[in-house]
Amino acid sequence: WKSKPIGAPFNKIFLFDYGYPIGMTRSLPGEGWFCLGWIGVIVVCGVWGAGLGYIYKRYVLSSQNTIVTASYMMFLPTLIIAYRDGQMMTIFRQGIFFQAPIILWMYFGRYLGIPSAQEVRELIRFRRKILPAAAKQMAAGPTSSDNGKAQQPNDGISDAIKAQSHLPSAVKRRRLALRMREISAK
Repeated sequence: WKSKPIGAPFNKIFLFDYGYPIGMTRSLPGEGWFCLGWIGVIVVCGVWGAGLGYIYKRYVLSSQNTIVTASYMMFLPTLIIAYRDGQMMTIFRQGIFFQAPIILWMYFGRYLGIPSAQEVRELIRFRRKILPAAAKQMAAGPTSSDNGKAQQPNDGISDAIKAQSHLPSAVKRRRLALRMREISAK
């Protein structure tokens, strides 16, 4: 075929044909459009949205300690830049530099024996609730009614409440909302 183009069956978009593109990038929807038009935009943005939803759900259902929260907060700006660039490689290139101080913080904290925020919260609760109650009980002395108390059966709910007692109330509300959504979906 005489007029066959040299190279690939079609040329990639050359931004200099449309102006002076210094500082311009191809966005995530632009990548989808380049691949398959409107269907590509829907597929690429849908996959991107599903991935971000999965990451958010994993964060909400995690322990949400200081390191996890700081990592999540540093991961979000990387996603915005990756949306602008339209490339997954941006997440890996910039994520290394955004997460490096947090990883160093985690290792230095472990090495120096610095307690986590959860441990500090539990210690404060212990000092506020348990110690004054124990002091009152010791001051009152032993009573005969304590010996006759029957053990309450454990239904598992109290253990679940104790397991989440260290979490802030906003975290508990988000987890409850996610569980209610999962229950209503079934």
